[in-house]
Amino acid sequence: ASNCLTREQHFNLIDIKEDLEENSAYSIDLVNLNEADTDFLKRNRADFLFLGGDYQSHLDFKNRLQQTR
Repeated sequence: ASNCLTREQHFNLIDIKEDLEENSAYSIDLVNLNEADTDFLKRNRADFLFLGGDYQSHLDFKNRLQQTR
C-alpha cells in the first residue's frame, strides 16, 4: 500500500479545504510534512494538530519535531 494520495484524493482534499475556508475566518494550508525542511518545522511547530490517520506516522513525525529543537 502506498502512503501517497491519488490525484483524485488530492483534488477532493482541496475541495474540502476551500469549502471550510469559505465559511471560516481561517486560512488552511495543505502541506506534505514528510518533505518539510527543518526551518519550516521550527517556525510552525506550535500549529501542528494530528487529526487522524496512521498513528505510527504521527509518532514518527513527533519524534522528528523533537529533533528540531
